[in-house]
Amino acid sequence: MGASVQRLLQAGLAQSTQRVYASGKREYLAFCRAFDTPPLPATEQKLVKFTAFLANQGLKHQTMKSYLSATRHLQIECGGGDPRVESMPLLELALRGAKREQAGAAKRTRLPITPRVLSRLRDVWSLEASDPDIVMMWAVCCVGFFRSGELVVSDSGAFDPNQHLSFRDVTVDDPKHPNRIFLRIKQSKTDPFRKGITICLSKTGQQLCPVAALLSYLVMRGKEDGPLFHLRGGGPLMRAQLVSRLRRALSWAGLDPEKYGGHSFRIGAATTAMCGVPVDVIKTLGRWRSQAYQLYIRIPDPQLSEISKCLAGAEV
Repeated sequence: MGASVQRLLQAGLAQSTQRVYASGKREYLAFCRAFDTPPLPATEQKLVKFTAFLANQGLKHQTMKSYLSATRHLQIECGGGDPRVESMPLLELALRGAKREQAGAAKRTRLPITPRVLSRLRDVWSLEASDPDIVMMWAVCCVGFFRSGELVVSDSGAFDPNQHLSFRDVTVDDPKHPNRIFLRIKQSKTDPFRKGITICLSKTGQQLCPVAALLSYLVMRGKEDGPLFHLRGGGPLMRAQLVSRLRRALSWAGLDPEKYGGHSFRIGAATTAMCGVPVDVIKTLGRWRSQAYQLYIRIPDPQLSEISKCLAGAEV
């Protein structure tokens, strides 16, 4: 029974939450060892000191809150009851103080990947158009409206066909003359119970056409199963590799690579969508795209036409 209980307790948290909590618990236990104090019970005075301990290490306010949630989970997991950290006024005051201190710090600039930036990347990569990894990178960028975790494998894990995008998740509307490609996303940050969603990419005939980019890559990739996006050596494309290769190309394009990252695609999606697309249509999209030519299945045809017309002319 013990193993079954532990399995259920572990399954109660998303894998990403488990990783964050594991880090938080390690920090908390390190704090307790450093100050020679027992970890449990997690009293308010102890958690206030832990907050100061984290602040002195330069951790962000949001990370501190996540780590405090980890200590709460630790105590519940050990059968010590709920410490109810949200009902500790002294702790709340300390957290507010940490947030105020960090408010004046310089914020990292993160710029969007827009159609104009993509065009500059295309110009850079066109010099090595026969390189399989370059073809793959261009395909990733043209399908980059997903969160990076939905396209590639996270740096802390290995490829799992039950979670990550694989070759078998790709289908087309017409095998001989495909105009649409369908991608089955099995899970995402906003889909903790893995219901999945099918995304439709539409052919546009434009330079940034996601269908053309993905088909070019698939011809070069071959039909073997495994991660949809993998490097020439066979290993899956990891998030850190995506960001490093993207930044290298941005540097070659004359842009500041430090101002871009994996989330820049999502920011670019919002920026592009705001160029003439009504707010209610954007809300209908649910997950918007980062290039100006990708459309979603599940959207009524009149809205698809409206989005296509607005976004095809975006000059972001």
